[in-house]
Amino acid sequence: MRNPILVLGVMLILAACEDQGKPGASFAGGGFVFNYRIGEAFYGVVINTERKLPEGSIIQGQFEDPAGGAVIVVKDNYREGQRKYMLRTPALKGIKKNIPYKVVVEILDKPGGHVIEHLEKTIKSDIDQSTIPQEPMLIGPGYTLNPNQNVVKIPPEQ
Repeated sequence: MRNPILVLGVMLILAACEDQGKPGASFAGGGFVFNYRIGEAFYGVVINTERKLPEGSIIQGQFEDPAGGAVIVVKDNYREGQRKYMLRTPALKGIKKNIPYKVVVEILDKPGGHVIEHLEKTIKSDIDQSTIPQEPMLIGPGYTLNPNQNVVKIPPEQ
């Protein structure tokens, strides 16, 4: 008869070995979001963790700034049991159609630690930011028209 503790131990070792061969994370999606209502645009990525990461790990995204400024860094803490993480930039200016913008995502074993996973991708926008309003079309609660915008009311007021 087999020793159940020995069998359990072998199963745990095999499961740990399987995880070591898997990447720590992968891209699950990403792109640009243009909110014409408030006149803002940003971009981001969704990261899917493929296996358990070390406790205290940091998921860090580095986004190319379309306006040409410094790289935009966004961080999130790894939480055991959570599989998806969204990393997104603050509101941006200067997004151009069909220009590839570089995104680098790194998984760090701890804040300021060494990189245990490195991912890169480029993201392109289908539209130019100049096609959306440069300031909010609507303000406040209740969708009040922004008096600074030249918005046509339909039907026109009599």
